[in-house]
Amino acid sequence: MTAILKIKAKDLTSKLLKKIQEQYGDRELEIQLSADDSISEFSEDNFWEVINLLDWTKEDNEEIVAPAITFLENSPTKFIYQFQDFLSQKLYDLDGKKYALHIGEDSYSADSYFSVDNFLYARCCVVANGKKYYKKVKKSPKKMPKDLTFEPILYLASKAYQQKTGQTFDYIPLFDFETYANQDAWN
Repeated sequence: MTAILKIKAKDLTSKLLKKIQEQYGDRELEIQLSADDSISEFSEDNFWEVINLLDWTKEDNEEIVAPAITFLENSPTKFIYQFQDFLSQKLYDLDGKKYALHIGEDSYSADSYFSVDNFLYARCCVVANGKKYYKKVKKSPKKMPKDLTFEPILYLASKAYQQKTGQTFDYIPLFDFETYANQDAWN
């Protein structure tokens, strides 16, 4: 599990350092200094702006997502984490039986096999189609895309982070977006 601690440098005392060492032991600690106090938080509007960068004029998935990855790669690192948190929340909110019943041929049925991966990728397709479509589906689950998926959206943050830092994106977002994680929506 990844923990993000936001601490002002002036508040970093030896007592606090000792507490962090006791709590996290031998785990790796990444310290990122914000060089510009004017850098705001990554907002939900910013999230949808990144999604709008997907280039649907291209046929290849890598080319479709390339502008969004480039934008995140050239943004502050914390924006990559925050993008992933927003994505996880959107996918979590669509994780429910009322949505799974309307994804086409592979729709949820208690009597047959249901692909949890395919349902996740169908939810990805909803988000990839932008804020307006996402809101339509939230209001009317029957508008879920039929037999369409878009898995590559899951890897935007990790690819941007790797291209920016040369390291693996080892981050657990705020919401678990795997199918069945939103237990209330499945009951």
